[in-house]
Amino acid sequence: MPIHTKPERPPHHYISIYTLQFFILCCTCCIHASGQGGKSEFLIEGRLEGNVVSKLTIAQLDDSFNPVSHSDIQLVNGKFTVRGKAEHPRLFYFYSPDITWQQKIIVLVYPGETNVHINTADWSKYQVSGSPGTKAYFNFSKEYEQAHSLFTKSNETIKFPKIVWDTVDGKKNAKITETYNCYLLKTDTVEESAIASHSLLGKVTDYGTVTIENKEKRATGDYIFRHYGDSTEVHMNKVVYNHLELNKNTEVGAIIAFQHFVTHHFTHDADSAYNILSSNAQNTFYGKSLKNYIELHRFQKKIDFSFMDITGKQVRLSSLKSQFILVHFWAAWCENCRPQNKELAALYNRTGRDQLEFVNISYDQTRTGWEAAIKTDSLPGYHTSELRGFDNAIGRMFNVRELPSAFLLDNKGNVLLINPDFVSYIENKIHSKQ
Repeated sequence: MPIHTKPERPPHHYISIYTLQFFILCCTCCIHASGQGGKSEFLIEGRLEGNVVSKLTIAQLDDSFNPVSHSDIQLVNGKFTVRGKAEHPRLFYFYSPDITWQQKIIVLVYPGETNVHINTADWSKYQVSGSPGTKAYFNFSKEYEQAHSLFTKSNETIKFPKIVWDTVDGKKNAKITETYNCYLLKTDTVEESAIASHSLLGKVTDYGTVTIENKEKRATGDYIFRHYGDSTEVHMNKVVYNHLELNKNTEVGAIIAFQHFVTHHFTHDADSAYNILSSNAQNTFYGKSLKNYIELHRFQKKIDFSFMDITGKQVRLSSLKSQFILVHFWAAWCENCRPQNKELAALYNRTGRDQLEFVNISYDQTRTGWEAAIKTDSLPGYHTSELRGFDNAIGRMFNVRELPSAFLLDNKGNVLLINPDFVSYIENKIHSKQ
């Protein structure tokens, strides 16, 4: 059983922090950002229209786009007010348990006043106004949501081209009735003798650029199927890079890069996106988070941290004497974590402590549930938890985006493996270093 899988869109067995937050809404804290810097006041004024909802909830996102708080909003005649303080722009999103969990509105809030207008009959019609940064992020979000929705639909529902043959003027003609991952589409079907010998691939036409050409051999001759226009993935990336260029000098650009390249696991492009940002944007709160992610996933980052063990003992990672350390993120309520705890326990028992040690970091909120799960699963090693659910400082250091997550380190703090798919991958890595 895999320790972790990381597809672009999560299948049903994939437990992401985004998904689980809607089932574990026990954290109802004040919307105040933590930090040591000076804080500025913000005000969110909101209005709802459309279908009546019994509850509206606001959640704050941390620098890794993970929710760290949920608060129910008091509605008065369809209006609401949220006040707070933050030392930098903050991302919040609004959702209602009465509506499917995918219907959420993400808003970038700067100091001062932000206005949010929500239509509960159609959440895609929301409007946001406020600071220039708030409006810039809103403009990106609207266009990006449309492009991503098309991308998701294309990948989920449209498979491969289906060729249908019919007869026109006594001749057989082929038509493509379905396409794969195609945004703007026009398909021409012609006999080979009717076209020039050179390919049209990459040429710009009235319909867009020819992105795909398929040649089908049939009894009636060769047929060319030309797909005009951008694929949905290309179109989505164009939206991202366009807004990234527009906002490369501000924190909005860093947020856009993180939201697209990190949350959707397009890791290989995150570095190039980061380099588009100006030094000012790179040095913002979200710019530093993006850099941390890149360094971690390019294995350029050394890790060290202290934690309070379940016994009350303060431990520093670099003080552990094992050759390798597995930093393991899990929770008692995570149904995919529990079976894999058994596999990890077996791995632990097959190795010596001079060879491998575990540091298990729990995203639980109650000590009783956490301790009971450790005992039930016989999960060995060091154990620590802030008992604040998703609000986990060490998790933010590793940009943890789903549970379970695991990181194999050597005793110098170098990251060797990120979310290995199988326990055997960990064993192979350990033995290859012997």
